[in-house]
Amino acid sequence: MRIFIVLCFLISDETIRAAVNPGIPKPGDLLVGDRKLYEHWAVFYGDGQVIHVAGNLSTAAERYLMSLGPDEEPTEDGFEEFMAELKNNSTSGKGFQKVLVEAESSGIVIKKETLATAGVSLIHNPQYDNRHLANFTFSPFPPDEILNRLNKFINKSYPYSLLYLNCEHFATFARYGIAISDQAEKHLNQQEQVSRIITATKQLKDLMNEHASSMSAGFAYRAVKEKSKGRHGDGYLNGPDFPSPGSQNSGGVLLKMEPTKFLKAQPKRSGKGSMHPKSNEVK
Repeated sequence: MRIFIVLCFLISDETIRAAVNPGIPKPGDLLVGDRKLYEHWAVFYGDGQVIHVAGNLSTAAERYLMSLGPDEEPTEDGFEEFMAELKNNSTSGKGFQKVLVEAESSGIVIKKETLATAGVSLIHNPQYDNRHLANFTFSPFPPDEILNRLNKFINKSYPYSLLYLNCEHFATFARYGIAISDQAEKHLNQQEQVSRIITATKQLKDLMNEHASSMSAGFAYRAVKEKSKGRHGDGYLNGPDFPSPGSQNSGGVLLKMEPTKFLKAQPKRSGKGSMHPKSNEVK
């Protein structure tokens, strides 16, 4: 009886409630909010709060996806062109033009916010937990380690990229130490996906270990776009620069079981930055 009382003091109320009701998120769980054309990802921090990538570029990204035709694929260059056209187009509305200007000036920041503010609610751990891809194994860190990693990101500017470094890359890096985004990479073959993972993981590792930067997120966004176009690794993540995730499974429950969807499978679009239609998705 005494042992049980001691354990109750050591274990948080949230952990106890989650053990009884697996639908309640636990610290370190991946949470998703469906935004129709894409999914917004966050990591549950506890006390009804999440850590996520927040800013106006996500609004611009949704507008860009809505502008695509049925035979068009999203590309980084296309997103840039779309933003440039909107800023110069008086018919787009002054309100949205202001959003675009703010997106590039104050831009994207990693924030701690409430579940309602972030707009996420679906536990999505099973999508990645213990997945194997090439020589990656997506084993989640222990919850306290995930929270420690998240604390290193709070209030830092985030070099957002629709395809190369989005909210899903951030959330998966915090939980597994490996940055991946099914919704941005599902049409890539395995070699291309591995290259994308290596680049995103390295960028997030560098950001995690940096002190809060005074560089604006808009400048960082443009910098990561150029960096992503010119630097894609062709090896695998290993060695001391990429820590091995822990083996503890958080035991969360997926409330929305279908795979993440970015857009419908589409034929290859010609021009720079086109994605390939073939998918080598790991089940």
